[in-house]
Amino acid sequence: MLGDLANPDPSVRERALKEIESAATADGDEVARLFTQVTVIDPTDQMAVSYQALALSIVIRIDAAGPNVLDLDGDAHRRLASLLAWWASSGTHPGPTWQQDTGWLDSVGHGAELAAAVGQHPTTARAVVLELAVTAAHLAATDHRFLASEGERLALAFALLTARLPEVLDELDPGDLWETTSPEHPAAPGWESNLNVQAFLRDLATIWQFGVTVPETGIDLPARDAGSRESGWLRRALADTDTSGLWRLG
Repeated sequence: MLGDLANPDPSVRERALKEIESAATADGDEVARLFTQVTVIDPTDQMAVSYQALALSIVIRIDAAGPNVLDLDGDAHRRLASLLAWWASSGTHPGPTWQQDTGWLDSVGHGAELAAAVGQHPTTARAVVLELAVTAAHLAATDHRFLASEGERLALAFALLTARLPEVLDELDPGDLWETTSPEHPAAPGWESNLNVQAFLRDLATIWQFGVTVPETGIDLPARDAGSRESGWLRRALADTDTSGLWRLG
């Protein structure tokens, strides 16, 4: 089952994900076993690790809803570290790449789903939620153009993470988020990056303005009013993002 996550046939990988979901749902002990096995990764195998991230997001989401056998503030978080580090660096290579024998490999998007699941787990530490939110925002400024739904997934992950701890927004200055360059977040804003950032902010605006339900978890993110912390943060972010002079906030 776990070996099939690296299978070149997309249908085999999808079947493996369904089998992992069924196994984790059936037994709390199976949750712990799957978590331990899936967190052993080979970061050089982009296809395998991308689907491991997706599989792990399923296991963590199921545990948060029921068994609660994982402690993501303890040893389990240390096991997660390599996968989260892989996600933080995924902006340095193309997120979705098409290969004739494997289909779409979406490391940025799958990592965003893992981050959202980790952030929603009740045992995840506040500092981890903050770091994941920062990483999601930084990945929106990658130096390749998003081709699939990476920006949408990053925006949803950011919205879920900040819904868990709304005060995180007070610590994230949007004026600094896309000007920081570091080994963990190497891409500096440029023409392509700003297009990605603007798409990320538009998706975030849609989520916060209208509210959404996440089908996999049933989590409701309610619409935010104009005076909310989220709306204020978004206005600051849009004001700091280059819009090529076509319009400006009133």
